[in-house]
Amino acid sequence: MQGRKIFGIIGYPVSHSLSPAMHHAAFEATGINAVYVALEVKDLQDAVKFIKDANFSGFNITMPCKEDILKYAKVKSKEVMAIGAANTAILRGGKIYLYNTDYLAAKKLISGKIDRREKRRLCWGPAEPQRQSFTR
Repeated sequence: MQGRKIFGIIGYPVSHSLSPAMHHAAFEATGINAVYVALEVKDLQDAVKFIKDANFSGFNITMPCKEDILKYAKVKSKEVMAIGAANTAILRGGKIYLYNTDYLAAKKLISGKIDRREKRRLCWGPAEPQRQSFTR
């Protein structure tokens, strides 16, 4: 279908990811002409070539690709440079721009920019993503 944007998630493993279903539901609900795919990545260089050749608009990055993706990017946000890991990529003009939205969300929560009154939160998950959000 002409004009359809392609997004996805890369990492290994990602076959269990709920991201495609969540994004497809959001695209449908908002009338966005897009598809979101999960790409099991064993060779990051081949995956980046495929993503560029297929003209993806953007992709999410999960383990074990969050650090290695940096060498394929043209532009890295200051957060990515400081942390050394990315979880979000946008493609423009064949160039990859990297961001770390985990860090930005954690920073807003810690700095009080998210209303925490009478709400409880738990930071849950593997240590590696937490390190990439809070350190370096």
